Amino acid sequence: MTKHQLLDEAFAIGSNFGNDSLRKIRKIENKLADYLKESGSDPQINDVLCVLKIFADENEHSDFEASQETATPIFDRLLHTDLWDFYDIRIMVTVFDYVGTYEQVSDCAKEILQRLEEYSYKECYTTIKISVHMNILFRLLRARYFDLEDMDDPAELKKIEDIFLAHFDSIMDICKDGSFPVYKIVATIRKGILFKDSKLMEEGFKALKKLNQHEAYRVFEDEAKEFERYSGYDVSRRRFNVMVGHNIRRERISCGLTIDDVAKILDMSIAALGLMERGDRGQTSYNLARLADAFGVSVGVFYNDVGDVPGATSVNRRKNAQIHKLEALAEGLSESELEHIVLITENLAKLRSNRGAS
Repeated sequence: MTKHQLLDEAFAIGSNFGNDSLRKIRKIENKLADYLKESGSDPQINDVLCVLKIFADENEHSDFEASQETATPIFDRLLHTDLWDFYDIRIMVTVFDYVGTYEQVSDCAKEILQRLEEYSYKECYTTIKISVHMNILFRLLRARYFDLEDMDDPAELKKIEDIFLAHFDSIMDICKDGSFPVYKIVATIRKGILFKDSKLMEEGFKALKKLNQHEAYRVFEDEAKEFERYSGYDVSRRRFNVMVGHNIRRERISCGLTIDDVAKILDMSIAALGLMERGDRGQTSYNLARLADAFGVSVGVFYNDVGDVPGATSVNRRKNAQIHKLEALAEGLSESELEHIVLITENLAKLRSNRGAS
């Protein structure tokens, strides 16, 4: 197979919902790896392998944070590349909704559509165009429920809603002749989620059932539940993350586990877990399920509101982060090293006390 035939096969996986998606991803990954062995390094093939990793993470774990980390370097590279070919555009369509602010993503969507106009791939043009619009609907939902510090900021919500409706209308226009029925239904479900319109969501899910789109139904039902759960909290995402992180740390300590122990369970770095426990990084439902299993508790324990969470306010946040960092470092030190640190800390406290007295 030629390089472009391999890339076409890779991108075709992203638009399919089915239990065999992971099998298809692994199969094309092996083909691309063989191509690299025969032909040598190819940045575009490497980017597509990252795109396949995003497909796998989303399919298997719904892990937005992992996909975000994978997408960021590709996004940065393509933004600084003047000449995009057709496959660079397809790569960008996949990664652009995982990075940047919603306004940056909106601008990027315009650029993708403009660059797409320059190519004459008419057989794929409409599919890719609708994918751009669909991806930005998803990104705007995340902005609405995850990115905003103040979830009820009227000005920001208005911006999000206006951009959302513009792309929603574009999808409806593309689908007006009856083509792409699943995209039309999913766009309607996402509109229902954004505007908290249960009737729109119910109509969308009924339509998916009628089309026998059972896998799509499952995927977007999970998506709807995720956003609905967050919309039910009258707190910013920051406070919610701190609250859940606080509960994770409490349960970890209760079980006698170190940060290193739990990092190994989640297959993530100690630094990343530290961010999660401090509330500086979100938590996926997949990771919370693994933690619940490891701690022997129900997932609901992590959502318990603990009231005035330490670190939830900007006043306490920096101090709490530093204390947490010291605790994480201390767990990896020997007894003699800890004694030295305690001695240094005591001397610093004495110096501060003497300065205050003078």
